[in-house]
Amino acid sequence: MHLNVILNFSKISGCVIGVLIFILSSNLLRSEQTIYPFVPGERLTYNLSWGAFSVGKVVIEVSGPISINEIPCYQFSFNVKSNRFTDTFYKVRDQINGYVDLELKRSIHYTKKQSEGNHKRDVIVDFDWKAKRAQYTNFGQVHEAVPLPESAFDPLTILFVARLQSFEVGRPFTLPITDGKQYIDSKVQVIKKEIIHTELGTFNTYLLQPGLDGIGGVFKKSKNASIRIWFTDDRYKIPIKFKSKVAIGSFRAVLVSIDRPDNFE
Repeated sequence: MHLNVILNFSKISGCVIGVLIFILSSNLLRSEQTIYPFVPGERLTYNLSWGAFSVGKVVIEVSGPISINEIPCYQFSFNVKSNRFTDTFYKVRDQINGYVDLELKRSIHYTKKQSEGNHKRDVIVDFDWKAKRAQYTNFGQVHEAVPLPESAFDPLTILFVARLQSFEVGRPFTLPITDGKQYIDSKVQVIKKEIIHTELGTFNTYLLQPGLDGIGGVFKKSKNASIRIWFTDDRYKIPIKFKSKVAIGSFRAVLVSIDRPDNFE
């Protein structure tokens, strides 16, 4: 009788201990998971202006996970579409996609379909991390591969990697970036805190300015070119406003809508 009681108690205790271990292990695993300031389903829409003129919309989205080369990835998308007025003299349809591993340690793939007036590009950048190199092609024309360090990000993904950083005025940080044709360590300056007023409301922000040394394209051709980005001063670090200064004028993109899954807090 006593032996049966002891055996039954041992079985029950074993089950209870097993359940406790499972619960504690689950909590531990959850606590070790990185909580990102964005989530698949996030969609940010911006009004794009050139000087005093409204010229189009910019949409930045997060989706995934999806598999790229058998690697689970987040997909970041950046789409630019000029409005009907702008289309009459300079039609813009840009579609950029960056794919990064779920730990956000390195880019896996990058595409850019660019149509701006008569200027067209169909860019693909493949990242070979075994060989530590990035391979750029444009309309199938292969560029010389670029050697990479242990980690590097494409020009779109770097925006989301910046959202993982801790901002402190006067304390710059460096981000490794490649467009497939060259690699640079971009030094990002945290300029100041600033209150930004938009049609969505008023936001406390940090103003960041990435270095453009080694950046090609219109920035290379423009004297005193600059890019400035205002991120919210909270855990989401949403880019509220972009401003770029190049030879053909000043462009500005200001956030007009934020869409995120209901369960994202």
